[in-house]
Amino acid sequence: MCSPPSLIFSALLLVSFIQSHSGLTSHSLRHHGSATHATPGDGNSRPELVVRLHEEVVLACDSNRVLAWKHNGKSVQHSAAYRVTANTLRIMKVTNQDEGPWQCEELDAKSRVLVATRAVWIVVMEIPKGAFLSFDGKRASGWLNMKEGAPLKGRCLMDGGKPAPTAYDWWLESPDGEQESLANFSTGADLAIDKILRDMHNGTIICSISHVALDNPMNTSAKVNITYSPSFAISRIPGFGFPLREGLAVSLKCDVDSNPPSRPIWMKDDGDPPVEQSPDGYLNFSSISREHIGWYKCSAEYDSSTYASSGLFINVRYEEVFTKQPPRQVEVALGGGVTLDCGDSGVSTTGPNCWGRLSGNRLEAVGAGPQLRLDSVLYQEAGAYRCVAPEKPDPLVAERKAMLTPPQDIELVVTG
Repeated sequence: MCSPPSLIFSALLLVSFIQSHSGLTSHSLRHHGSATHATPGDGNSRPELVVRLHEEVVLACDSNRVLAWKHNGKSVQHSAAYRVTANTLRIMKVTNQDEGPWQCEELDAKSRVLVATRAVWIVVMEIPKGAFLSFDGKRASGWLNMKEGAPLKGRCLMDGGKPAPTAYDWWLESPDGEQESLANFSTGADLAIDKILRDMHNGTIICSISHVALDNPMNTSAKVNITYSPSFAISRIPGFGFPLREGLAVSLKCDVDSNPPSRPIWMKDDGDPPVEQSPDGYLNFSSISREHIGWYKCSAEYDSSTYASSGLFINVRYEEVFTKQPPRQVEVALGGGVTLDCGDSGVSTTGPNCWGRLSGNRLEAVGAGPQLRLDSVLYQEAGAYRCVAPEKPDPLVAERKAMLTPPQDIELVVTG
């Protein structure tokens, strides 16, 4: 009893892919003698022969024996559509029905084993109808709404078209038209960004698809709308570092960057500002004064929460105007004695104080210490005496303190 012939598949060797003339594609298949058992289409990738609709295609098998041609596992006979010769198969006008695996077989006379080429897939080229993006499994409508810091996963899809695209290129286009490659965040049709940043707001994500049926790449895009919390930028006129003196016109400006936009609100010492602010974030002092000294900050309401900038201290230099107190009078009889005390003039009695006698606009030194003792007083010693505190380590602090609390002179009156 004869057993049916067994079938052995040999791997396809792509000898040529020849465009002989317009409308004709030729493809050769070759046997490699005995082969390991396999099934058509095994392997990580399949060989494809991409042809245009109604194109004439020639498949050739490298064999001198009688061949049998198979399409989708079914025998193909000589007909008006298929011209079969000794070792070639000519498809006169390729149609969509001709897509799929094609292979040839021969019967080994000695072993009665069918030796078959590994199949080649005919793919009828189809121009893509379009392309679109999807994010989180949903087709993008032209806008992509996201929160700052959220991950982004997208996919570039083609509507129709055969075969698969040859390449995908991803870009981020800024509002001013500059393009930045997203190659580090993409693999083929897939895009993955761990954290979306506010710098991408109002940018455009573009996927460019290259396809064998297209002369130029096909683009699809989505504009990015990113919501993010406020950040603050504070400026001053005159600029920071310029000393502010009383009476100077000063402007503070707060710019809030957030999406959706937030209105800037100025505060002074956690309360209302001393002057009215403009809607665009200006705090204008037509004539700044000492009452305006303090800590200022800008705040904004966002998503039912209050955000605030760092504090800004505004210092104003000014000259103190005093209403000088009349000197304190001390009477002493001619030839008598008297002791003047620094404490009586409002000056601290600690430290090496100095005493002086006013003579016109000059202060003549007359003694040292917290007390001044005068004996055998003469008429010419009458006048105003002043106790002067020692110089402080910080002269600015001492000057300000002296301006705020000026010492009171002591007037010595000699009688008799």
